[in-house]
Amino acid sequence: MLKKMGIWVLCLAVFLVAHGCQGPLVSHERVAAVPPLAISAQTYRLGPNDSLQIEVFDEPDLLTETTVSGHGTIKFPLLGELRVAGMTVKEVEEELVRRLAKGYLKNPKLTISIKQYRNFYVSGEARSPGAFSYREGITVLKAITLAGGWTDRAVKDEAKILRMVNGHQQMLIVGMEDSVQPDDIIIVPESFF
Repeated sequence: MLKKMGIWVLCLAVFLVAHGCQGPLVSHERVAAVPPLAISAQTYRLGPNDSLQIEVFDEPDLLTETTVSGHGTIKFPLLGELRVAGMTVKEVEEELVRRLAKGYLKNPKLTISIKQYRNFYVSGEARSPGAFSYREGITVLKAITLAGGWTDRAVKDEAKILRMVNGHQQMLIVGMEDSVQPDDIIIVPESFF
């Protein structure tokens, strides 16, 4: 009888550890997310589904609104298709100026603004999980609210975020006031107690 009970307790412990239980059997440290960064043209790396507006000074015919394709490219008049994924807005501006100066325009000046950032995603124990348009200032709490709030089984004081950090995907345990970034996958965990 004791042997069967010991096996049952061991199985329960393995189950709780495998499912991220934060009960007394598992020590789970809270790891702060990457510090909240203001999304800016200087640091933000473009990717598929970012929408851009490109204005060339004194050239209204070149005003372009374009979305980065799944292949990481945009289309621009005179130049055709350009690969921009992984570049900052400043780097794209410099590349367009360089290309336009090669036989198209004398001393071109342009500005690029991000009209819409790519989505972030909410999954797990949210009432309406899915993809949502990123807006500056979104916190984990606001993201979960956009996803309809928590289910009755959800952990309500922290979540997990899958985020690309320096080219590697990381799992971060975050609080409700931590910042969300485009392409984040927010996972609302299930409570077992």
